[in-house]
Parts: sequence; structure tokens; C-alpha cells
Amino acid sequence: MQGLKMSRKIFFCVAVCLILSSVHAARKTLNSITDLINCPLSENTNILELLYWFAHQVDIDDYVWLTFDPNSDYGSHHYGNYEKILDPLPRGQQYYTIGNLYEDDSESLPSYVRKPQRRNIDLNRARIIIRVNVGPQRRRIIDQVFITQHSDEGTVYDPNHTYRITTSLLQGIRRREIYELQQLVSSSQRGNASTRLHGSSVSFTQQSQHNPSTNNNDYEFWKKVCIAILICICIFVLSFLGNMNNRK
Repeated sequence: MQGLKMSRKIFFCVAVCLILSSVHAARKTLNSITDLINCPLSENTNILELLYWFAHQVDIDDYVWLTFDPNSDYGSHHYGNYEKILDPLPRGQQYYTIGNLYEDDSESLPSYVRKPQRRNIDLNRARIIIRVNVGPQRRRIIDQVFITQHSDEGTVYDPNHTYRITTSLLQGIRRREIYELQQLVSSSQRGNASTRLHGSSVSFTQQSQHNPSTNNNDYEFWKKVCIAILICICIFVLSFLGNMNNRK
């Protein structure tokens, strides 16, 4: 019976740790071109060009299929998630990062990624992170895609500017030309600058545009909190019943 109590405590600790880690992992999601255009990374880094290349490089049907070796091609390599900005990896999966222009074979990236024709951007700051099934199958599925950037403090990734990219957004990017996306970002920048210049107040709708998919993120957050509460209640009930049986 003592062993049963200990097992319950261990289960409780593990469950809470997993739930809390998933709740605090990257919660922001970009679902549309509008989300991407309003994302700060599009304005400040070359993530727009990098993501455009990626969307056209992979195969997309019901899944996103990897078409290159993530251990070396295009400067990509293993990512250890040491900053804990993403969820712990399920068994049989791995994170990889893409976008370091100083890595070997990064010259294979197109010139519009390495030398984008936009001003005032941090050229080598943006990264794409993919979560890949590393099983023995010949074609690998990418089940999650993220964009992020290096923080101001150094080489670690910035958790406040890490976003999940949906398959629908990747498909939307494939339907556009790179110059169209660049023009949309430039127009958005000019609009924001004009608003600041004239001291115009920002409406609630405009504010929400700079918080991509807020409703979806809040839903996911509270769903995980509710699951955590239900697990705690179940564990409490099991412990109570166990104590009652011990007294009989």
C-alpha cells in the first residue's frame, strides 16, 4: 500500500510537470498571411523570405513532408530545445533548426533569403524550427513548424517571439509571390509609421492584429489548465478512496 501511495505521488508530479511545460511552451500561432504580415519578425528579420523558401521547398498535401536532410542541407541542423521554448519531444521525433547563414551549405539557400532586398532587417537572426518524425520511413513527416529569432542577449532563442506556423499558412504562402509578401510588409510598416506620426489612437481591432490568433491561444491555454485540474481531482479522489479502503 505504501508503494501505491508513492506511485500516485510520482504520477501526480509527472503529470503536473508535463502539463505546465506544455502550457508555457510556444502558444502563439500564425494561421494566415495577415498574421504573418503583422508578426514583428516579418518586419525586423528575413523570416519572410526564409519561410517563403521553406513553403516551396517542402511537399504539402494532408501532411508536410520533408524533402531534404535536416542534419546538413541548407545549413540546417539538430536543435536541442535547451531554452525550453517548445514542448518536450514525443518519442521518435526530433527538432531541427534552419536559417543560419553562416552554416555549411547555407549558400544553397536562394539569394532572396541570403540577401533580401529590404532595409533595416537583422539578416541572420531569424530561424525556422521543425519537429520531424525520425523513424525509418523513407519520407519524413514534419508535424510542427515554428519561427523564432535570437534574443537581444545573445544566441539563445527568444520565447516571446516564437510562433507556430499552420499548414494552411504554408499553403497560403505557396500561392503568393515573394515580392507580394514583401510589399505587404512594407505597406504595413508605412501604415504603422503614419499612425505613429499623426498620433492616432489604435483601435481594439488593430491591437488584436498584433497578437496573432489570440483567441486560439487562449483556448489552448485554458484547455490545458482544465485538463490539469481534472487530473488533480482524479488523483485526489483515488487517494481518498485508497485511504478509505485502508481504514476498513
